[in-house]
Amino acid sequence: KAIWALANLSSDCTTYRDIVLKHGGLYPLLKIVGEPGLEQEIFNQGVWAISNLCKQQPAPAFGYVKAAAPILFNVVHTQGDEDVLSDATWSLVASLRPDNFLEIMETCSHAISDLAFLLKSGILILLRN
Repeated sequence: KAIWALANLSSDCTTYRDIVLKHGGLYPLLKIVGEPGLEQEIFNQGVWAISNLCKQQPAPAFGYVKAAAPILFNVVHTQGDEDVLSDATWSLVASLRPDNFLEIMETCSHAISDLAFLLKSGILILLRN
């Protein structure tokens, strides 16, 4: 329920999102989503909550969401669930900007191949937020 509450708060408005980020609300979510053997429902809610923290416009300061990029690329790399893939993909798309693109690429070893896969497959066109 806490994950759901953070996700809803973060999606309400950028002010709430920024408060959650400023107080470190992203890091427990990243830890939870990274746990092996996590129940699928909790994993899905965790990715949804992370995406709400990353994708709203205007985009949050990159320093707040930088730690999410490796987790989100891992989700894109490993998940088949369309909703989870959509949340992770749109979060990455919203996070990638000219001023941080290289930093994200350096952080995530398979990021370029994952982005290429998403672009080639047309999945970015099919996934709607």
